[in-house]
Amino acid sequence: MPKVQQDVIIYKDSAFSTAQKHFEKDLRKRQQVDWKLVSITPTRTTFGHTRQLTAIYEREDVHHENASPNQVSLVETEYEAGAVGKQDTKRQDGVWSRIKENTERAREKEQEYQRTLAPEQLRKRKRRNTAIGCGTITVALMLCIGISIAANTNDQSTTAQTAVTSASTPLSAVTPTPHSSPAPTPTPKPTATPSPTPIPYAHFSDGTFVIGKDIQPGTYRTREASSGCYYARLKGFGGTLGEINANNNTDNPAIVTIFPTDAGFQSNNCGTWTKDLSAITTSPTSFDDGMYIVRTDIQPGTYKSSGQTGCYYARLSGFSNTTDDIIANNNTDTPAIITIATSDKGFQSNNCGTWTKQ
Repeated sequence: MPKVQQDVIIYKDSAFSTAQKHFEKDLRKRQQVDWKLVSITPTRTTFGHTRQLTAIYEREDVHHENASPNQVSLVETEYEAGAVGKQDTKRQDGVWSRIKENTERAREKEQEYQRTLAPEQLRKRKRRNTAIGCGTITVALMLCIGISIAANTNDQSTTAQTAVTSASTPLSAVTPTPHSSPAPTPTPKPTATPSPTPIPYAHFSDGTFVIGKDIQPGTYRTREASSGCYYARLKGFGGTLGEINANNNTDNPAIVTIFPTDAGFQSNNCGTWTKDLSAITTSPTSFDDGMYIVRTDIQPGTYKSSGQTGCYYARLSGFSNTTDDIIANNNTDTPAIITIATSDKGFQSNNCGTWTKQ
């Protein structure tokens, strides 16, 4: 009586094919040389998907001591050449039935185990399984998303043909293989346009400063009124009147041009001096007391004051705060009218009230 030869094969998922497809391909080859499937058992699953299968095959052993060399040669030749052998369809149907029963029992055991877990343990188990599955999918997509899609498409068509031509029940009927679709490309979110960074302006507060060391020459202004403001351009630091190039007292916004030849600058109760020379008026045709830049703070033209006691006003060709910069000036206790020319650089008003363009 001939001996029976058995063979145990473990099929595992790989990067380009599943354990199920490895099994189906090998089964067709073995059937051609009289191997018969005894059992097929899922030995590793993840989220209901079979990752590993263990199959047991058997056939009559032609290599035993009573086998003739011709029998051995014939079997090996049939296996290598892929000749079609006999198929035991009835026996294979029984094997697939056992596979289905084993799979169902495994699922029931898993459900029974989950019912014994506390709610918190069950949540932790689900989170762990989800994390493992997500990590696996991410790595797979990073490594071979393009190749994997093409390979899965080919494998699906091959499996469909096998289901029609094969006498055995396809394994996919017991453990369907899910195919992951590539994650959709996220729509980029619009980014907010950053606000322009304000330009920093040189500035300083009250004190006595050395020109070229503490502060730089240039035209500065105070952008707000400050009561009791006194400032002076200095040619020295001896504290004498002879060392004052120019000075001024005001309770209103002021403007001064500091020259490179000045030795220093003094400021008391004036607040902050800045090189920001942008407009400080809300209207270019109506303004109160202060020192203004023509064509920036106010428009050229003819203006009339509301009139106050002790009014002083002056048209200016510059902001050195010396008499050389005065084009015309006047003192009055009544409403005044003045024409500011286009060529004027500035205009100064103290205790005159509101000037309105006529």
